[in-house]
Amino acid sequence: MERKEKNIFYSIKEALGFSKYTPFLSEAFLRANLKASIYMSFVIMTLEGWMMGMVYKIYLDTKDTNPKHNLAWLVEKEKLYILLFCSAAVVLIYAIHYLKSRKKHGIITGNILVFAFATICVVFGMHISWPEYNGGYQILCFVTMVIFAMCLLVWRPWFSVLCISFAFWVFFWFLKYMSPEATAAGLMNESMWINYLTLYISVCIVSLSAYQQRLSEAKTLEELSKNNENLKYIAVHDDVTGIGNLGWFMETANKIADEWPDERRCYLFIDLENFKSYNEYYSFESGNELLRKTALKLKEIFKGEPVARFSDDHFIVLTKKYDLKTPLKELEAFLEVISKDIKVSFKCGAYAASGKKGDPSLALDHARYACQTIKKKYGEHFCEYNESMSSDFYRQQYIINHIDEAIEKEWIKVYYQPVMWSDDLTMCGFEALARWQDPKYGNMSPGVFVPVLEEYRLIQKLDMGITKIVFRDMREALDLGRHVIPCSINFSRIDFEMLDVLGLLEELYQQYGLSKKYIHVEITESALSDKESMLSDAITELKKNDFPLWLDDFGSGYSSFNVLKDYDFSVIKVDMMFLRGFDKNPKNRIILSSIFDMARKLGVDTLCEGVETEEQCRFLKEVGCRRLQGFYFSKPVPKEEIVELIRNGTLKVADKMDYA
Repeated sequence: MERKEKNIFYSIKEALGFSKYTPFLSEAFLRANLKASIYMSFVIMTLEGWMMGMVYKIYLDTKDTNPKHNLAWLVEKEKLYILLFCSAAVVLIYAIHYLKSRKKHGIITGNILVFAFATICVVFGMHISWPEYNGGYQILCFVTMVIFAMCLLVWRPWFSVLCISFAFWVFFWFLKYMSPEATAAGLMNESMWINYLTLYISVCIVSLSAYQQRLSEAKTLEELSKNNENLKYIAVHDDVTGIGNLGWFMETANKIADEWPDERRCYLFIDLENFKSYNEYYSFESGNELLRKTALKLKEIFKGEPVARFSDDHFIVLTKKYDLKTPLKELEAFLEVISKDIKVSFKCGAYAASGKKGDPSLALDHARYACQTIKKKYGEHFCEYNESMSSDFYRQQYIINHIDEAIEKEWIKVYYQPVMWSDDLTMCGFEALARWQDPKYGNMSPGVFVPVLEEYRLIQKLDMGITKIVFRDMREALDLGRHVIPCSINFSRIDFEMLDVLGLLEELYQQYGLSKKYIHVEITESALSDKESMLSDAITELKKNDFPLWLDDFGSGYSSFNVLKDYDFSVIKVDMMFLRGFDKNPKNRIILSSIFDMARKLGVDTLCEGVETEEQCRFLKEVGCRRLQGFYFSKPVPKEEIVELIRNGTLKVADKMDYA
């Protein structure tokens, strides 16, 4: 109830103009009044110019015949016209100058000038209307000038009503006490007072109405202005850390290239290490807080130099510093203190540039590449780009720039690796793997191009291309009467962010007329560790639409068992790392046996990849692993070789296919 009363009280205060204006609203009211005064001034100058001309013509025509029409008479008649004309001219000039200027002027000065102009208008109206009323005419000039002053030049309602009341009272006083002729003629009757009061109330209401309309317009403009300012801010600032974003950094770097043409400019690319684990352990909000504090620390370390957030947990800096050991040591000490139990460190790549024509985008790519080269090197925090990295860097750029062409011209090939039943070692499925046979670089390993495409968020192009080829090959096998063997296709986290995976698969099934049992959707465990609702929802929809879901690289992350708890997978693929040192470390056997036993109890089928020996194969069968994959059976090979291996009996196709 108290809050409601406060709202009503505030509404009344605002309606009467007692509430405090923001600087924007004060400026908006003045600008609106000045715009109105331009038209008003022009009209008044035109009318007063015409009136002055008429009076001067009368003076010229009658000065010889009428002794009263002398120079003193002319001055007496013209003085108010001249005063009003000049005041209108001053306001007109000031208003035009104010509105054309982008700089804000004194609001008080502008309001005083407008008020003075309005006062002159009202006084002029009184001066003209009083004698006319005594002569039996209407007070039209007074009414017109009051409307001009109080409606076109809008003030706070309490002030406007006060001014209107004062003007009407003064004029009333003149009419009643200074007009004996009007009283004698019976003009000061009851009807006249009623009309006068009605006129007063009408002007007040119009003034209030004009104020409300002007206030509404000003508030709308203020809201638009705030939105525009927010958009401008968002355009150049990172929404999490509040520092500059990549676009702002590039623009600033280009300006600095002109300002520091002959000085060393060093681009730094800083990647926070172990930040993902910190996020998972403490929550996203804590992770964002760490990013904010790191951003502020970088601004403090590189004071006065451009610092921005590149993306995710990556920051970029442009500095003139030659000695980077000290600032990077400071950053290292800061992260060690702030990151608590889950220690967050960093890797920093640098690229030194000079001269006006340096491309900030290319310089950042160099710094980023230098950072990538030490990504998995423990204890190394800093690397500066050098010419020896050039060939690898340009190969990376080649991959980025030619992925679309590679897919279109079929430089990207699908190699198939067989999946075998463990009980009889017959083939029950495939995994589709990408190979790049490039006209310039030859056969590029997935270990070369896949990390690059993932880093630059282009992996979805590769995976979409692979998926289309697999569907096409299956349709071809059906048309030729060959065995159609189920195939698993890998989809990354980026695929689900950049593609409608379900929509893509549904479209291809319709296009090629295949059954959903032929394709297994394979998702890596690491993609699920963040538990974002977007990915969770996508997996749920795939399951609802009868797509078999496989979990790849099970056991490679610390959240493996949480993934099994939270998601419903048909098959888990046990990471090949468990088979490394299989014959030397007996713990591997115990762990593998426990995994398969747990999967069986959960009703989840299993596959172990990386099988290379007969001993491994025999052990996995004994502990209950249902499917096997590895070089022991076949390395990934093109479609044509698979067909030949089946034809010559090297690979025996199972009677029961793997439709899980």
